[in-house]
Amino acid sequence: MRRLLKGDFGMDVQFAMTPQFDLNNELDIPEDILKNYRRATRLREWGWEQIMGGRCEAFPPTELLL
Repeated sequence: MRRLLKGDFGMDVQFAMTPQFDLNNELDIPEDILKNYRRATRLREWGWEQIMGGRCEAFPPTELLL
């Protein structure tokens, strides 16, 4: 917690704290929006896994960024 308050954290905290939203399945959502939504969800989950595991990662794995 001290590191978080001091600002000494990696992208894991940044991604974990991004706003979370759900998409309405009834709408015809463009593929690029779906791709961005899935990517943001994976990155947020990765961030929380790092925080809960007590690890600090500067950057997410490459496969999550694609």
